[in-house]
Amino acid sequence: QTRLDGLGIAPDPLYGPFQGGWAGFLSYELGRTFEDVPWPGSELHPKIGLWPDLWLGLYDTVAVFDALMKQAFIVSWGISDRASLSEALGQVKAAALAQRLESKPLPSGIMAGLGLKPTRDRANAEQAIAQTVRYIHDGDIFQANISIGFSGTLAEHDTPLDLFVRLIARHPSPFATFLSLGDLAIVSHSPERFLSRTTSGQ
Repeated sequence: QTRLDGLGIAPDPLYGPFQGGWAGFLSYELGRTFEDVPWPGSELHPKIGLWPDLWLGLYDTVAVFDALMKQAFIVSWGISDRASLSEALGQVKAAALAQRLESKPLPSGIMAGLGLKPTRDRANAEQAIAQTVRYIHDGDIFQANISIGFSGTLAEHDTPLDLFVRLIARHPSPFATFLSLGDLAIVSHSPERFLSRTTSGQ
């Protein structure tokens, strides 16, 4: 990262807030690295260990879609394996991404169902919310995230990307994300930003 900081990359405001850089995810289980607190065993949470605690990729070529202006751009910094900028490499990468987008359009997401069901019913969720409010009133906690898991099996020939497209078509989200990790995929439909970092590093 120190070598990348020295490249002098200056994003152009015309092309949106993300024009390349590190992208990935930090799992909740990553907290075990920093906090000495008890964690639930795998018998209670069978998905622990299925995902890596941390996954990041460095992306120097991105497609930017401006829904408001109805324009699209491809931005490439041409970062070489030696962490240096190459205009020629950037042009090659941009052309390759353009060709890939033209040959593989996004799925239409026309399948009707989402294929997911909640893991708790409404009454159970309302009970958990009421209990949390009591905890806050009693001073035991000051905030909590009450969530509901969804579980299901995608239909034959359906893919996680199809699911993502359907979610966005139904409810556009400002912080939605699709991340493909080979055999695993993250389909995020978040309405809020969890962390942010300014150009000054704050």
